Amino acid sequence: MFKRNKYTWECSCGKIKANLKGEPLAQFNCHCHSCVAASEFIDNKQLGGLSCRNSTGGAAVMMYPSNRVEFTTDLSENGESLLQFITVDEKGVPYRCYTKCCGSQMNNAIFPQLIAFNANGVLNLDGNKHDRGDVTNIRASFAFDEEKVPERKHKTDP
Repeated sequence: MFKRNKYTWECSCGKIKANLKGEPLAQFNCHCHSCVAASEFIDNKQLGGLSCRNSTGGAAVMMYPSNRVEFTTDLSENGESLLQFITVDEKGVPYRCYTKCCGSQMNNAIFPQLIAFNANGVLNLDGNKHDRGDVTNIRASFAFDEEKVPERKHKTDP
């Protein structure tokens, strides 16, 4: 059913790439402490990579089931992962990562069967940046400053 690639994702230097099949399950800007703090942490490393933050101050996310994602590059080189994982909670679960090659935030969360891709790295098949249009700003009630979250906002989840 989802045999055709709809979009691709790639880091800013182009070393890490993935095919995204079909439309995303959801797309939104997440304003929760966890998503914003993880993105700021990676951005503050000043590695020059692709930020997950967008003009609303949230994290730009496109959710895909993992079975509709095909990485076209090997994610390891000489036995070393090309991704650097970070933890954002007390349990230390590493479910956000960025690329070691250029510091691009690849995803905002990895769940057992879902990957929340950094929407700023999503390209149309012609290679142009994908325009997500007007998406909802979610988790406003969990934002650092709820008043700064722009309209089309949802206080919890999509």
